[in-house]
Amino acid sequence: MVAMHVQRALNRGAKLIVIDPVKTEFANRAAVHLQLEPEHNIPVINALIHSIIDEDLVNHEFVKNYTKGYEYVKEAVKDYSPEAVAKYTRLNPEDIRKAARIYATTRPAVITHGMGVTHFNHGVGAVCDISNLMLVTGNVGELGSGDLPIRGQENVQGCCDMGMLPNVFTGYKAVTDENARAWFEQQWNLPKGHLDGKIGIHKTEVPDAILDGRVKFFWTMGENPVMTDPNANHFLRAISEVEMYVVQDIFLTETSRKADVVLPGACSGEKEGTYANAERRVQHSEIVVTPPGQAKQDWQIICELARRLGLGDYFTFQSPEQIWEEVRRVAPHNYG
Repeated sequence: MVAMHVQRALNRGAKLIVIDPVKTEFANRAAVHLQLEPEHNIPVINALIHSIIDEDLVNHEFVKNYTKGYEYVKEAVKDYSPEAVAKYTRLNPEDIRKAARIYATTRPAVITHGMGVTHFNHGVGAVCDISNLMLVTGNVGELGSGDLPIRGQENVQGCCDMGMLPNVFTGYKAVTDENARAWFEQQWNLPKGHLDGKIGIHKTEVPDAILDGRVKFFWTMGENPVMTDPNANHFLRAISEVEMYVVQDIFLTETSRKADVVLPGACSGEKEGTYANAERRVQHSEIVVTPPGQAKQDWQIICELARRLGLGDYFTFQSPEQIWEEVRRVAPHNYG
């Protein structure tokens, strides 16, 4: 889908920069193709930022009014000149500078990337670097700009919007914000002070947390981390030592074969709900066929587990529509 939009933009005269070890079809049409060595995303992005700063292409007004830490970023990339980075990425320094000029002087400009950026141990750092690249040029906050990450599975964006991140509630309200905690306690009928504001564990930190004894129970939903985690052996060692491992999926995957309990979920067409894409467009999905056997919709499994844990009063949903109404109430800026 994204490729179709890129193709149309190119046909209208848009300029394309491709950063990819592989010479793809789009690379052949790019104004610049930075065919870097694999696993060198961060040095190349640093070199782009270095070039933008070196040639004074920074959007100083945007940086001053809307950002913090510019001097720190400037210091962090000072040794990443195109010439220095070219020595171990097999790139032409002038190509790096040309790409930096195009991106910094084109408005609006959007960055889109997929798993080639995030499926590494340094994936978080690469995403932060991309954010810095956008911020130093001010290419964020206007139509046609920003970052458009292409996720590995459908509705990853929707999951993040719902608060399935360790540091935010639904709608990206920080768990460390006392006012946000008080507000959600009121919305969810929780006792005052029930939400402690402690940031949870990032997904890539879970194996270490298990091996350190901080996590006793681990539940994977709709994912196959044995195949997708950057360090599969480390993950396998961790789940072999966790006291209870539950996998909720529609297939008996490499991961679910390692589980103590497998909960059969429902696939698309067997469940009702919504999907949110990278541009925050929400689409309603209806049930086409009844889930087979013991399979249930994800929300039904969660509510049933809550009931058996004595938390049923907080999970009284009878339909996806009721859940959607709560989403609209607690995240009005996103879904109201």
